[in-house]
Parts: sequence; structure tokens; C-alpha cells
Amino acid sequence: MNLATDRRTAKSSSAGATLEVRRLTKRFGAFPSVNEVSWTAEAGEFIALLGSSGCGKSTSLLMIAGLLMPTSGEVLIGGSDVTTLPPERRNIGMVFQDYALFPHMSVLENVAFGLRMRRPSRADAAVLAERALERVGLAGLGGRTPAALSGGQRQRVALARALVYEPPVLLMDEPLGALDKQLREQMQHELRKLHRELGVTIIYVTHDQREALTMADRIAVMRAGRIEQIGTPPAVFSRPETRFVASFLGDCCFLRPTKVEAVGETSWHVHFGEWALPVRGPRALPNEPEVAIRPHEIRICAPDDAGSAVLPVTLLDVVFEGETFEYLVVTRDGQNLSVRVPAREHHDTERSPGAEMFISWPPDAAWLV
Repeated sequence: MNLATDRRTAKSSSAGATLEVRRLTKRFGAFPSVNEVSWTAEAGEFIALLGSSGCGKSTSLLMIAGLLMPTSGEVLIGGSDVTTLPPERRNIGMVFQDYALFPHMSVLENVAFGLRMRRPSRADAAVLAERALERVGLAGLGGRTPAALSGGQRQRVALARALVYEPPVLLMDEPLGALDKQLREQMQHELRKLHRELGVTIIYVTHDQREALTMADRIAVMRAGRIEQIGTPPAVFSRPETRFVASFLGDCCFLRPTKVEAVGETSWHVHFGEWALPVRGPRALPNEPEVAIRPHEIRICAPDDAGSAVLPVTLLDVVFEGETFEYLVVTRDGQNLSVRVPAREHHDTERSPGAEMFISWPPDAAWLV
């Protein structure tokens, strides 16, 4: 069969393609690993599927790749339904966590292997493979074996193999998980740069919150086979829709108010006894509402700060963290929270355990979940 003329093969493009997932479900027995998930990646978008182990993110990726058939639902690439197509006819690239390189092949042969279904001439395959290696910074290393490369270089070989035929969609399953911190952060920047240059649509699976926040155009936070929230990194981080999202994306404190009253469409006042502070939130009041606030957004203030609503607390402990001090405090109704204070603002004599103080936060910094 000539794949170039097969109408049911996802079309190739030097730029990205839209990827749509409709009510995608995968059950293993009675257990729903992925449960009616729907989302769309626009052409050229970088989407991170973020969640803890077992949330369904890798299972979703395998179904998109065609390596695992869904129980129900659809996968569309560039508007074409590819749900039942085998992986080689979806025209996508994929990078695995363990790289899946062939140890008996040279680096160049490993990259050219990605072209096998397209059957170019040997000379053309070598030219395309060399170009892909140059694109990922490995020009001149095609004659080596994978064993002669570092972990970061092997990761680049896997990436070159996935990109060698310029697929419109690239799937990546925790590709940086085996790298050390410094190399991982370097590769994050390189992947973002490559994404901007190529315009390919990337679906990136990770459990690393920082990785998702720094790399993705949008983040889909998954839990128990469902998407809890999808949005831009600033929106998901600063305006979480659930307690899980707030706590999963970095340090977060939660306070349960005694009363909540609406003062605008998405503006609320939360009361702690006689004290009231402003927060943002959804239009409808959540069940059992809590205030989610990041420790770095809370500030120590005087009770008579002009225009500031404050909450009295007692300092329990002070922990030095290098650039910051963590203040562990408790409210008058016994709720604990953490405050991060820049080291230059810490005063040993004024802020020792047992000290009474007041805290406040900007109205846009606290969110009702």
C-alpha cells in the first residue's frame, strides 16, 4: 500500500495539526483508567498532561499514539478520525521515557529507522537523518552507538528519530525523567526552543509540576482518569478550580472560613470570626468552600495598614530556607498555614515563636475552591 495516497492516513505537515480527543475512555476490567476525557490541542500548541502515577496520562498518550485501543471515544488528528488506525498510519512522532534505542545500530541508523514505513532511498534516509541530528545538536555523531553517548545525548537521538519525517504531532512520555536536575532543566529550554522553531503540536506527559509550568502553553491536570482543570500555566496555578489542583501545583495553604458572602460576580469576602478578607472565586459558591492561597502571596502587615484587610495569627515556628524564611502560623480558630518571607525582611528580635502578628493578601492572590 502506498501510504502517501491512503486517504485514512493522517496528513503530513511541516507545521502542527489539531489534535482532538472526544470522550476517550479506557477500561481494564471494571477499572476506568481514563474516563470520558475530552480536550483539543490547537495546531502548534504545547499541551502538558500533568498528574501523579496512575491518573491516566500515559494511558491517554498510548491511545492517541494507537499503541492502545480505547474502550470508547475518538481521536482526531487534523480533523481526520484516526481512532482505529495503527500507529504507523497516524503520522505522529513519539518519544518514550526509556528512549527505546536499538543498541546494535548506529545513531544515524536509529534515527533513519523512523523513516522505514516511508521507504525513501538509503541516500535520502541518511540525508534526512543527518538533518534531524543537526537539528537536535548532534551533528557529526551519527557513527557512534547509543552506548557511547551520555543520557542527554541519547534523549536527543530519540527526539531526532521522532522528528525525522516532520510529523505534525509529537507525543512525549516523561522523556526527561531519567536525567539529572541540571540536564533536565537544560533540555526543557531546548525543547521549548525546538517547539517554537518547528511549530509542531506537542503532547507532553509529566508528573513534574515545574516542567509543566515552564514548558507548556496549556496544562491539563489529571486525576483518577479525568481532567480536573485545563488552562494556561498562570491560570491553573493562580486560579485553581479544585483543592486537588491547588495543592498539586506547588505549595498551597487552605483556610476554611466561618462565612462567605458575594460582593461581585467573581469577588467574595471570607470571614474568620470578626475578620474579613477579599478573595476571588467562581460565580457559584463551591460546596464546603475553602480559601486557597500560596505561601509566597501572604504578607506580614500591621493591623492598621491602610486599605488592608488583615487576619491575626500567632507565630509557631521559623524555618530558614536560604533565600526565604518559612513562618508557621496559626489563626485564632486553630487553622495552620505557612508564610514565606524574603530573608531580607526577617527580623529575629521581632519574629520569634509566640509572637502575635497580622497577615493579609492581595485580593487576586487568594482563590475560593
